[in-house]
Parts: sequence; structure tokens; C-alpha cells
Amino acid sequence: VRDDLERVRAGLPPQAARIGRAGRTWRFLRRHPAASVLAAATASTLVGGVVVSLSLAIDARRAAEIAEDREQVVRSVADGLLVEVAETLRTIPGATAARQRLLEIGLAYAEAVGDEAFLASDRDAALELARAVFTLGEVHRLQQPNANADDLGREAFARAADLARLAAEASGDFDAESLGLFARSESQAITGRPDWSPERMDEAWAETIELAESVLEVDPRQADALIGLSRSALRIGDRARLDGDRDRAMAFFTTAVEATTRLVEAHPDMPRAWFAHGASLNSMWWLLYKEFQEGNEARILETFDAMIDAERRENEILPTSNASSAILISQMTRTFLAIEFGLIGLAEAEALLAENEAAIVAYSDADPEIGLLRRRRVEAHLRRGDALAMFVEQARAQGDQAEAQRLAAEAATCFEGGAEVQRNRLAHREQTATNEDA
Repeated sequence: VRDDLERVRAGLPPQAARIGRAGRTWRFLRRHPAASVLAAATASTLVGGVVVSLSLAIDARRAAEIAEDREQVVRSVADGLLVEVAETLRTIPGATAARQRLLEIGLAYAEAVGDEAFLASDRDAALELARAVFTLGEVHRLQQPNANADDLGREAFARAADLARLAAEASGDFDAESLGLFARSESQAITGRPDWSPERMDEAWAETIELAESVLEVDPRQADALIGLSRSALRIGDRARLDGDRDRAMAFFTTAVEATTRLVEAHPDMPRAWFAHGASLNSMWWLLYKEFQEGNEARILETFDAMIDAERRENEILPTSNASSAILISQMTRTFLAIEFGLIGLAEAEALLAENEAAIVAYSDADPEIGLLRRRRVEAHLRRGDALAMFVEQARAQGDQAEAQRLAAEAATCFEGGAEVQRNRLAHREQTATNEDA
């Protein structure tokens, strides 16, 4: 038994006897501590799936009833076991390891029950499983410092795209919902593929945009298509900006902003809609700042304020420490811009920067295991230091050496604080890698 369990752990079939897919999945889930929590809500459904799979071999005459029960297993587990728990883990401090384990289990489950013959015949089951796997990938990737190096998340999005494609094929018609999710999943799966050149990724994103636009011709409110379109446009725009083609970058960033504006108008209560809108506005203001700054300060701040508003709207619907800290970082950047544009004085700027920095430190102290909060803590120290350094130059220009020295000392403290947090981040990452190897 132990040998067979080790084979299952490695993703291999057991040797002792052949069992059904549902049986393999049940044994796989039972073996993992994370799954024990998840299975509590769905144990009866999973047991039913095992019984159904065995009955299929015993009594072929009940094939129709078994197929119906199997569909119910897929839907129940996809919705209850995967989506609901993944969304809960999204907001739990220190649950990064649990989120990753859940994604691994979810991918194994999708592989076990998601054979193409079954899913190609049941559009709803395939679509629900696709959404479940996509949600797992999204919750996992939100915790990663670099999505380009996240193979597990990319695998989840690629699997979600395959499942959405099967759902679209099973519908037998132009299925806007399934194709919209396919476009959104593909836009995520393309990101950072190590075996693709930048040009090939741009071509793939362009194809995703075309698909999303065809979906939106049928259903202009389709949320997944709008998100997929905006994300693909942002990625192409980023590539153009890095290549120095600012006109092309501006065209694609404008497409992304227009898509997410439609998105939040159609779905104002969807937190991911506001997240996508904020991301598109973030790319837009940064391009304006880097390439069109001269005489364009008003538009820069207007775009930046719209981005902060989108972040706040998202956090009002689904409050998290990550989102709250992101708003604080944006506010600090807004203060920095106001200093640079000569729109705010020293006293007001110092008070705002110190308040936001302290709030981010408090978030990081409360949830020390969340790597994203530690990274934002580094950003907070550096942003405050940069802003104070700007006032140092002003004080020197005005001949106030004492004030310049005071501000320089405070800025140095900020930079030293950021460096210390970054050292701790790297040490924590190395220790985590060592523990995983052990």
C-alpha cells in the first residue's frame, strides 16, 4: 500500500489494481493534509463519485445515470472544493503554501476527472472545471513576485484554456462565455513562456485580442473577453514601450483602458474588473510620465487618480491587506508626483509619506509570511526616501543647509530601512528554498 501511495504522490497509477479516475482522485486528496480541510465540504460528493465509477464497470445499463452523477461530481467539486476554498485562501494571511498545494491538488483533480471524451460531451461541466482551475491559478499567481517565472500558474492557465476550448466545442455553437474564458486564460498562459520569443508572444496575444473582439461582437458585456482583451493589449503595449515605440505602446494601452472602462461599467460589483481597470490605467500613466511628461502633468495626475479610485473600488468589494497596501503605495507615488510637479509643500508631503509608510509597515508586521507585503514595505521606505531627497535639493538650492542635512538624514534612514527589509526578504527566500529541498 505504501508503495502504491508513493506512486500516486508522484502522479503515477497504482500497480496493485486498476481503479477509476474518481477513485484515484479520492485517494490523492485524502493523502494530503490540505485536502482534509477541503474534503470536509465535499466528502459525500466525492464518495458518490467513487461509487459511480465502480458501478460503471459493474452495470453498463446504468450508463446514463452514471454520466449524470459524474457530471454532478465535477460541478460540485469544481465549485465547492476548488473555487470556494481558493477564494477563501486568497484573504487568509500566511496561506501561501496552502494556496500552492491547493493548485497542485486541483490540477491533479482536473487531470483525473477531465478526460476529453467526457468533457467534450458536457459543456457546463467543462466550463465549470475550467473556471475552477483558472481561479486556482489566479489566486496562486497573485502571490508570486515574478509571474514570468511561475511555471505552476502558467500550467493552470493553460489547462483552463484547454478546458474552456472543450466547453466551446461541446456547445456546438458560438459559445461566447466559453470562448471569453478561453481568451482570458490564454492571455495569462502566454505570459513569460521560456520557450517562446517575444515576437511569438506578441503574435499569440494579437490572436487572443482578435478572439476576444469576436466574442464581444456577440456579447459586448462578456467580462472574461474584456479582461482577456485588456491584458493582451497591455502585454503588447509593454513590449512596444520597451522597444521605444511609444506610439504603438500608446495605441495598445488605450485599447486596454477602453476595454476595462467598458468592463467596470458593465460589472461594477466585480472586484477583478476594478483590478483590471487599475492595471490598464497604471500602464497608461507610466507611459505618459516617461514619454510625454513635458506640459502633460495634469493628464498624468488625472490618470493616476483614476487608477487609485479603481484600486479603492476593488478593495471596497473584496478587502485584503494586499489591495490595501497597494493603495497606500499608490498614494505615496501620487505624493512624489505632486512634489515633482511643485503642487505640494514639505510639511504636507512629509506627513502623508510618514503616515502611509507606517500603515504599510503595520500591514507587513501583521502578516509577516506574505511576500508581497514585504516587497511593498521595501517600496514604501524607498518612495519616502526618494521624496525626501527631492526636498534636500530644494533646501540646498535655497541655502538652508541645516534643513538639507535633516532631510538627508531622514532619507538615509528610509533607504537603510528598505535595504534591511530587502536583506530579510532574500534570507527568507533562501531559507524557504533550503527547507523545500530538505
